[in-house]
Amino acid sequence: MADHVAASIVELGLDRFTLVGHSMGGKVALALAARRPAGLRSLVLLAPSPPSAEPIGHQQRKTLLAAWGARPALADIVDAATLRTLSVDVRALLIEDMLSVARQAWRGWLLAGSREDITALMARIDVPVCVMSGDGDTAIPTAVIEAELLPRLANAALLVIAGAGHLLPIEATAEVANTTIL
Repeated sequence: MADHVAASIVELGLDRFTLVGHSMGGKVALALAARRPAGLRSLVLLAPSPPSAEPIGHQQRKTLLAAWGARPALADIVDAATLRTLSVDVRALLIEDMLSVARQAWRGWLLAGSREDITALMARIDVPVCVMSGDGDTAIPTAVIEAELLPRLANAALLVIAGAGHLLPIEATAEVANTTIL
C-alpha cells in the first residue's frame, strides 16, 4: 500500500506534502514516512492503527471477517465505530462504502495488514507528526496510541478529540480541518 501512495506522489509531481492517514491508512503513512520520501514535511494521523499489531481479539476478528458484504453487520460496525450521531445519509454512505470493499482487501486488512509489525521502522521517521484520537474510540483507543505509537516517534504531538469515536474524518471534520498542531 505504501508503494501505491509513493507512486501517486511521484505521478502527481508533489515536491512538498503532508501525508494524512486514517486508521489502517495511518499505518500506511507511517510505513511510507519511514522511507523518508523527498518532499515529506509532516504526518497527520487520525485514529491510526499502531505500528504494532492492532488490538483486535480473536472473536472480534472472526466477527469482522464474517461481516464482509453483510449490510446489517456492516451497519453495526459503523455504529460501534462512531460516538457522534451521523446523519442518515452519511451513515448510509459509510455502509455503502464498506459494501464496495473487495473481499480480498477486507481479508487482507484483517489477516495481514492489521497484524503487521512495522515498529522497527519508526525510528526512521524524522518529520513532525500530529496524532489525533477520539476519546471514545473503541477500535484504536487513545491508550493504544499512547503505548504503541507515541513512544516510538521523536517528534509527535497528540490531540484527543472529545466526544468522538474512530471515524474522525466523518465525526470530527471541523476539529480535524482546523487543527494547527504542526
